[in-house]
Amino acid sequence: SIAIYRAGDLQLRAGHIKDGWTQLWRVITEWPDEGSGADALGLLVADGRGRDARALADQLAALLTSLAETQIADNLIWALADLYEHELANPSGARAFYDRIPTEYPTSGMRDDARWHAARISREIKDPKGAAARLRALLATREVALGAGSYFSIWLDDAQLELGKVLRDDLADAAGAAAAFRQLPEHYPASILKDDALYELAVTLDNAGDHDGACRALGELAKLSPDSKYVVRGKERCP
Repeated sequence: SIAIYRAGDLQLRAGHIKDGWTQLWRVITEWPDEGSGADALGLLVADGRGRDARALADQLAALLTSLAETQIADNLIWALADLYEHELANPSGARAFYDRIPTEYPTSGMRDDARWHAARISREIKDPKGAAARLRALLATREVALGAGSYFSIWLDDAQLELGKVLRDDLADAAGAAAAFRQLPEHYPASILKDDALYELAVTLDNAGDHDGACRALGELAKLSPDSKYVVRGKERCP
């Protein structure tokens, strides 16, 4: 499978598109449970997205039916989501594909990334409730990781900060937003976003009329992150 993948790669580089694609499709269909299958899919998508993205997406969707129980299935769904969002300009369709990964392939290495992108798209298409639901589902994996001793997703602190912004700016839930911002430095003390969260907490409290609470949050920010860019802004709010 590796030899055929490399042959397909060389054919593409040499401009022999038909022969290259034939070799790469063969790797995907005959060895879908090997790493070379995912590598071949990556090459096909990179090469095909600028040719006929609609035809490529149709081929991938047809292939997914027969390979749904293989290791490459989540990669196929990810590729479809990527094509739908960018080349096919169908964000709702892209979100639907991203949503399938944590549901149908909960052990996929792309599970958390899929939730993050589905939440991002939800906010872009003016569905803040959908964004909040997906962010909360992503944040819930922290409790699973704590109990099982597995890894923490790299998106957790991002999701915590984003949830606060969605609740405050899109859903007018100041109390919920404040709680979300407070949790970030508590749950992720090593995060580079903890000063962002404390500043957003201060803004949220100040806007809600709790100026003293805002100043306390800014004071905590200055102690935790004295070099933060938000310290100067904090002094402007609370001299």
